[in-house]
Parts: sequence; structure tokens; C-alpha cells
Amino acid sequence: FSYAKSLDRVKLVPSTNLNMDCSAIRSRVTSRQNPSYQFPISFAKIVHRDYEFIEEQLAVNYAEEHTFCFSIDKKAPFSFRRQISALSVCLPNVFLSDQEYESDSAGHFHSHALLDCMNVSRQHNWTTSCFCSNHDIIIKSNWELAEIFKALNGSNDAEMAKCPHAAWDTRCEISEMNLGKL
Repeated sequence: FSYAKSLDRVKLVPSTNLNMDCSAIRSRVTSRQNPSYQFPISFAKIVHRDYEFIEEQLAVNYAEEHTFCFSIDKKAPFSFRRQISALSVCLPNVFLSDQEYESDSAGHFHSHALLDCMNVSRQHNWTTSCFCSNHDIIIKSNWELAEIFKALNGSNDAEMAKCPHAAWDTRCEISEMNLGKL
């Protein structure tokens, strides 16, 4: 642990003059040669800061066959919201979820935010989905992702853990239970 603290970290320093018009955004995101593998994936990501990092990660996996949905966290600053909104205006397969939630690293409201993204993306043709948070990095190429998802054959690859008792909502009132309709 002390070794990690001793390392100099690369700082994410936002550009003060990042061009946010559609032609500039399209140039930065779609300029990579990401070929189509006829395996459309829906990417859903909960975001709240570091726009340039988010845009760069989008560019790494961007392909016209994929859909990308961003759920903007309630704590995100206005400037970030404006930048993410520009992505959805400028790129035809990038969407924003309809609701905003106040999520955190413990996972609170992540399911809600990701489900909203799935609802936004559901009318588009995709084969499988991939869920991420703000600074998650997908380290596989589009081809590798397609091959992995094909091998999983529709299986779900998700972490499961016991919910800590402190996270349970133990409050209960008879009126909330609506016993007459059970």
C-alpha cells in the first residue's frame, strides 16, 4: 500500500479550450479504425466527471453498430452535463438516460441508473450489454469483446456478494405493507 502511495500519478487536467462542436467531437471519437464485427453491444456507463477521459474511452470502443448510454450522476457539475449532452446530440448511437440518480462507489442506485440506460437503448439492435462506472476502462478490443460474449452464449458474468446488514432498510410500517393486497 505504501508503494502505491509513493508513485507519481498522471493527473487528469481538463482542457480549457476543448472544441465541443459536433464536427470536432465526431473527429475525436470516430477517427479510430474500429471495424465492425456484426456483434452489436450496448454499453451503459454511470458518469459524473472527467469528460475528456469519458470521451477517450468512448472512442476506444466506438463502432456504429454499438449503442452507448450515459447515466449522469446528480453530483455532476453543469459543465460536465453539457459536454456529455453534446455527445448524445452529435453521435447517433449515443444516448442519455432519462433520470439522474445520486450514486456512489458503494453501488447505491447503480441498478436504477443502468436499468434506465437499458430502457433507453432497448429499441436498438444489440446482442449483449456491458455496464461500467465513470473511470472503468474496458481493456479488450471490440473483436475480443465479441468473441468473449459469443463464448458466454448469453450467460451473465456478474459479481454477487452478500448484502451487508447495515445496508438493509429495516424500517417498516403497517401502512407500507399494504397487507390487504398480499
